[in-house]
Amino acid sequence: MADTEDLSDISADESDLFDSLLNSCHQEKFDNDTNNEDDISAINELVCDLRDFFGNDEDTSEKIRTDLAQTVNDGVSKQPTMAKIKTVMDRYKRPENCEGLTVPRINEEIWHQAKAHTKSKDLKSQHLQGLLIKAMIPLVQITDSLMAVVTDGKELDIKGTMRKAMDTIRLLAAAHADLNTKRRESFKQDLSGPYKRLCSASGPTTKYLFGDDLTKRIKEISEANRLGKKIFQPNSRDKPKGKSYQYHRYEPYANNRQGQTFSKSTPSHNRGKPAGRGRGQHHNAFLSKRQRDYPRN
Repeated sequence: MADTEDLSDISADESDLFDSLLNSCHQEKFDNDTNNEDDISAINELVCDLRDFFGNDEDTSEKIRTDLAQTVNDGVSKQPTMAKIKTVMDRYKRPENCEGLTVPRINEEIWHQAKAHTKSKDLKSQHLQGLLIKAMIPLVQITDSLMAVVTDGKELDIKGTMRKAMDTIRLLAAAHADLNTKRRESFKQDLSGPYKRLCSASGPTTKYLFGDDLTKRIKEISEANRLGKKIFQPNSRDKPKGKSYQYHRYEPYANNRQGQTFSKSTPSHNRGKPAGRGRGQHHNAFLSKRQRDYPRN
């Protein structure tokens, strides 16, 4: 009964104040929990960013059709035949009002003064640039067709657009393969004899320029080189018998050159040659030596 009387003594204002305080505590707890969740989410995001920063995985987009992806992967890893590439290039001509879609020619004043090595290197670069220009032509035509659909309400030739898009991929893949070949050739001068074949245009290209099985190919070349030397090793019967036929340069004054020094007071007409190389001095030394060999009676 006492408890009931105590509760009955609480006024309405005091009850409202108590409820307000209780609600405030609940709201504060909810706000704290919400803030903690936000902080935890922010921390997790920062950790993910840090993991991506130190990770080796390349940032990629959504997957495409499996058959298209496989075709592209095979296309960029192999060297296409020039006959097929020429067929694709002949399909596309430069638009009349696109004068910039051409390979710049060398000025005659520079071309006639250039060395043969420079000309050869530039011709290879022109071939690569020609592939890129040809790849831009169907891409420009596709863009023009899409703009005509939006602005003029024309219907889109889906089949023709698909052909142009795929031809663009073909030409860009050929340019990619040609650039890989040029990169491999740049390392040829740093490789020893039999290993220069690693830089051939027919070599495979993956995420590594010289392929994934480079160690295996090096072993195969080393083994083939060893067997080749063993097969073509000269026979002992082919070697000359008796004296060894080696070339020796004739030096009539070899004994006089031993111990000769360079004189600081060398006359200007000697042009920095060692002192005592004049004809008269050698002649006198020869005579004096002959006189010692044959003393007078």
